[in-house]
This record gives sequence, C-alpha cells and structure tokens, in this order.
Amino acid sequence: MAAIAGIAIGLIGAGVSASGSAKQGRKLKRIGAFNAGVAEKQAEDALTRGREAEDQLRSGVRKLLGSQRAGFAGQGVSLTDKDSSVTDIEESTITMQDQDVDRIRFNAGREAWGYRMQAQNYRMGGSAQAQQGNAEAGGTILGGLGNAFSQYHQVKTYKTSPG
Repeated sequence: MAAIAGIAIGLIGAGVSASGSAKQGRKLKRIGAFNAGVAEKQAEDALTRGREAEDQLRSGVRKLLGSQRAGFAGQGVSLTDKDSSVTDIEESTITMQDQDVDRIRFNAGREAWGYRMQAQNYRMGGSAQAQQGNAEAGGTILGGLGNAFSQYHQVKTYKTSPG
C-alpha cells in the first residue's frame, strides 16, 4: 500500500511541476508581448519626434529666409529679380533645408526600425519561452510516468517473487 502511495505522490509531483513549467512559459510569453508593445510605442515616439524636428527645422528656415530677405531689402537689393544672387541664396537655403529634412526622416525611420526589430525579438523570445515551458512540462510528465511505471514494476516483481 505504501508503494502505491509513493507512486501516486510521484505522479502528483510530476503534474505540479509540469503545470508550473507551462505557467512559467505562458508568463514569459506575456512579458515578451508587453515588452514588444513598449518597443512599438518607442518606435512611434521616434517617428513623432522626427516629425517635430522636421517642423522645427522648417520653421527656423522660414525665419532665416525672412531675415535674409529683410537684410537684402534693407541694403536696396531687388528681391524680384529671378537672376539675382538673392534667388541663388534662397535656393541654396531651401536645398540645405531639404537635405536636413531627409536626414531627420532617415534617422527617425532608422530609430523606429530598431525599436520594431526589438519588439519582434521580444515576441519571438516570449513564444520560444512558452514553447520551452510546454516542452519541459511534457518532459516532466513523461519522466513522472516512467518513474511510476518503474516503481510499479518493482512492487509487482517484489510481490510475485518467491520468498
């Protein structure tokens, strides 16, 4: 009778351990999903900050163009002559602005991409940990069943042996 109780306790222990492994895997998957969500928010924030930097740059360039025009006008330079150096300077300023805007967009996009890759890594890591938890649970159950069978076989052999 004690042998049967030992087998039962071993099976219960294996079941509890298996359940714990599976729960731990699910918990780690949820943590991975949460971390992925945070990384996605960081990606969106990077893009938002990029748009804000672009707006600030454009606003600053508009002010600069206004100051340049005021300076030229104050010196008596014609602002309407399309072949003047004023037009060349304005075009150069706008070209530099466009290059800076492209750089801001590229950097914000690259930062957002990095966060999105991090989010994907969190999701994949969480899924892998959940699978590992399930595999450990399955291994624990099989091990527990193997031990129970072995113990049962020993009890049965002991009871049927001459002696």
